[in-house]
Amino acid sequence: MKDYHINVFFHEESNCWVADLPDFQFCSAMGDTPLEAVQELEIAKSLWLEVAREKGHEIPEPRYRPAIYALFNTVSPAKVPTKKTTKKPNTSTKIQKKRSPRQLEATV
Repeated sequence: MKDYHINVFFHEESNCWVADLPDFQFCSAMGDTPLEAVQELEIAKSLWLEVAREKGHEIPEPRYRPAIYALFNTVSPAKVPTKKTTKKPNTSTKIQKKRSPRQLEATV
């Protein structure tokens, strides 16, 4: 079984780290460090599950994944289209002289 995704972020207003379980409604915790916030969240998660079981509520399956994971889970590297170029690299030695803004205006 996959475990639940945890969001960890710094909350400026509270001046602390927050760990959040998006699959569980209203389940988050705070800490002075990211690790402390996650450790506190593990406690909150176990209590959340305990109360949900006692009340007969359905336990959600892990389903939340940030959008970036969808890219890596659905496209294998072998199927990623690659653009093949047949053009030869520019080997020209012609150097263009830089023009001042006045010279550019004169050509317009």
